[in-house]
Amino acid sequence: MTKLANLAEAKKRLKAKEEKIRVVSSLQEALEEIERLELEVNAIKKLKQARNIHKINPRLGENKSEATAFALATDWHLGARIKPEQVNYLNAFDASIGKKRVETLFRNIVSLTDKERQNVKISELVLFLGGDLIDGNLHMDTALSNEIAQPIEQAVFAQGLVESGLDFLLNHGGFKHITVVCCDGNHGRITQKQHWNSRQGNSLEWYMYYNLARRYQIPELTWRMVHGLHEYLNVYDKLIRFHHGDTIGFGGINGPYTYLNRKLGEWDRAIRADYSCQGHLHSYIPGSRRWVINGSLIGYSPYAQALAGENNPPIQAFFLMDKKRGLTVQIPILL
Repeated sequence: MTKLANLAEAKKRLKAKEEKIRVVSSLQEALEEIERLELEVNAIKKLKQARNIHKINPRLGENKSEATAFALATDWHLGARIKPEQVNYLNAFDASIGKKRVETLFRNIVSLTDKERQNVKISELVLFLGGDLIDGNLHMDTALSNEIAQPIEQAVFAQGLVESGLDFLLNHGGFKHITVVCCDGNHGRITQKQHWNSRQGNSLEWYMYYNLARRYQIPELTWRMVHGLHEYLNVYDKLIRFHHGDTIGFGGINGPYTYLNRKLGEWDRAIRADYSCQGHLHSYIPGSRRWVINGSLIGYSPYAQALAGENNPPIQAFFLMDKKRGLTVQIPILL
């Protein structure tokens, strides 16, 4: 009985010791929590009392930086007609709609430039007339469906809209100088197949550009005509390449990226360009600091739907080339 009593007494003492350890541990945790809360309370008090304010001074009107605005005008396809029911009512296009979208384009070039002038001086504009401004008459499909069937009438219509746009930029854009880079597309040709040696000689768009250049022999405008596949323009310390883009395929799953980057690499072996501008693919892709692909004015079409192309809205590209920083602002102009 004595051994059993001693054993029971030992268990009782052990249990009491364990309980004491538990209570001490709980008290220690409580003290640590109280200390942490006191630190938080003191920090909150300091934040409430703190008035260490760093003053940020405005720089309105300084305009120390300088940039050139770029506006890309490609793939208008004036003369074409898209009935809403042909594309499940996702788009519609005819001469009247095309005219309104061109007007919106030129108005937005001015409004976007004015917005950016709050932070940077912009006195120069580069306007890229990059081809396929008219739909042409290359295929039986277009001949049967176009609203303005004859390509020369399409060119007359396009020329009038471009002329109106130039007048608007000169009168309301606030630019000291505008450089117009002119490139023919693949739809404005009068030959069934694309010619390379006589490409410009068979382009209605190229003739339209020369008509406009003769009309605007003024110091505020400089005309640059593409006489081959590419045209190059120096802007600050950057060399910009312009081309319509009909040598670039849209590619497979990876899109145009691999194909375009490979082509640019090969072209750079001949003339190294810092930035390249193109249209043709009807998809606005800012891409990288090396290139931009312009969208289209015509928008989603039955042909794009058949190719499972992206439903891009009518869109054109606008960006700034800063004198110190290079490519900065990139803004899509939604039409």
